[in-house]
Amino acid sequence: MIAKLRELLGYRELIESLVVRDLKVRYKNSILGFLWSLVNPLLLMTVFTVVFTIMLP
Repeated sequence: MIAKLRELLGYRELIESLVVRDLKVRYKNSILGFLWSLVNPLLLMTVFTVVFTIMLP
């Protein structure tokens, strides 16, 4: 298990560049760009909070 983690750490730069490239491609033409990857879960959490605390007490 530890050997697998060390191998994964060896590919850290490759994984980082692939993730950055994927995020750039995914949010290229959107208004907020990369910020959507943070805003989207926050909005979903807000909706669930409102529904389950206010609408369904």
